[in-house]
Amino acid sequence: MSWAQEVTLAELAEGGLFSDGDWVESKDQDASGDVRLTQLADVGVGEFRDRSDRWMRRDQAHRLRCTFLEGDDVLIARMPDPIGRSCLVPSSVGSAVTVVDVAILRLARRDANPRYVMWALNSPRFHSKVVALQSGTTRKRISRKNLASLTIPLPTLDEQNRIVDLLEDHLSRLDAAESSLRLAMQKADAMTTASLDRQTTAGSRAWRDTTIGAMAELVEYGSSAKCAGQAADSDVPVLRMGNIQNGKINWTGLKYLPAGHAEFPKLLLQSGDLVFNRTNSAELVGKSAVFEDTRAASFASYLIRVRFGQEVNPAWANMVINSPAGRRYVKSVASQQVGQANVNGTKLKAFPLPLPPLDEQCRRVRAHDEVVVSRERLHHQIADLVVRAAGLRRALLAAAFTGRLTNSAEGLLEELESV
Repeated sequence: MSWAQEVTLAELAEGGLFSDGDWVESKDQDASGDVRLTQLADVGVGEFRDRSDRWMRRDQAHRLRCTFLEGDDVLIARMPDPIGRSCLVPSSVGSAVTVVDVAILRLARRDANPRYVMWALNSPRFHSKVVALQSGTTRKRISRKNLASLTIPLPTLDEQNRIVDLLEDHLSRLDAAESSLRLAMQKADAMTTASLDRQTTAGSRAWRDTTIGAMAELVEYGSSAKCAGQAADSDVPVLRMGNIQNGKINWTGLKYLPAGHAEFPKLLLQSGDLVFNRTNSAELVGKSAVFEDTRAASFASYLIRVRFGQEVNPAWANMVINSPAGRRYVKSVASQQVGQANVNGTKLKAFPLPLPPLDEQCRRVRAHDEVVVSRERLHHQIADLVVRAAGLRRALLAAAFTGRLTNSAEGLLEELESV
C-alpha cells in the first residue's frame, strides 16, 4: 500500500504491551472490591460501552498478577460480536483489569496514535483478516498470537491525526443521524399508543360497561399437543405466543400439527377469532390479535381463543386489550409463576370491555388502523435508513484505511446529510 507502510500488531506493541486479559474466576471476585473487572460486553466498536458491574479486591488482583488498564489502552475483543472489535480505555474507568478474552494493546511508539490504531482495527479490512483466522465451532475466537500477526496501514503521524479528525467528524454526524432515526421510531410508537388510548376511552361515559366474558360466545384454551418444526403436506400451522406481535398475527417461526389431528376441527380458528396470550413474560403477557385469514390454522395452549357475538367487532376488543388501560388491567391480575406471568381464562372473562354501538366501534377501528398504517410505513422507511447508515459507517471505515478519506469527502458527506 503506497500511502502507508503495513505494520503488525506485534510491531506496534514494541516497547509497550500486548497481552491477554486475566483469568479471574467467580471465587476471585468481590462486589465490595475497588478494582473493576471489565468484560467483553464493555468493548464496543469504537466505544467503551460501560455495561459491566464486576469487581475484585486490589490485593486479589495483585495476587493474581493482573494487568491494570491505563487510559488509551486499546482493548480488542477476541470473541464475537463482532469478533475483533476494538475500543480505547477511558481515563474515567479508574482502577480496572479485564477478562482473558479481551486483548490489551498499549502503545509506546511515538509514531502511532492510539485512536488511529483503534479505528483501523474496526475497519472492514481488518475485520476480514480476523474472521479468516478465527477458530472454534460453537464459540468463535481468535488467539492473541494470530492477532499479533495481522497488519494495519500506518502512515505518518500527521496523516494519522488527519484521518482520525476527519473520520470522527463524519462518524459524529452519522451518530446524530442514527439518534434522530431512533427518536423518530419512538415517536411513531408513542403516536400509536396515544391513538389506542384516545380511541378506546373518548366518549366512554356514554358507552356500555361490560366484560369480555359477558360478550363472548366462546372462550377456549389452545392445544398442548407437541408440534413439528417443519411442515409436511397439508399440515396445519399452530399459532404460539411469539406469533402475536404489535396487535397482529405474525406468520413466521411456525410449528405444525397434522391435518388429521384429533383436536381438529374443534381447535381450528375461524376468521374473527381473537387470540390472547395468557402466559409470557410480565412485559408481554396479555397481548392479543385477531385471526383474519382463510387458511386453516390452530393455536397453542399458551393462547386463549375468544369468539364474540354480533354486538362486538373483534378488532375493537383487540384495541381495548392492547390499550394502556388494557395493559394496566393485565398487570393488575397477572400471577407470577417461575419467571412467567399468567392471566387465566377466568381473569380474561372479567376483562373490562367498554362497548360503544357497533358502528362507532367500526369507525374507531378504522381511525386507529390509519395511524397503524402510518406507523408501519414510517417504520419501514426508518429501517431502510438504518441499514443505509450501517453501510455508510462501513464505507467510511473502509475509505479511511485505504487512503481514500479526503478532507472534502463530498460524496460520503452528501449521503450522510441525506440520512
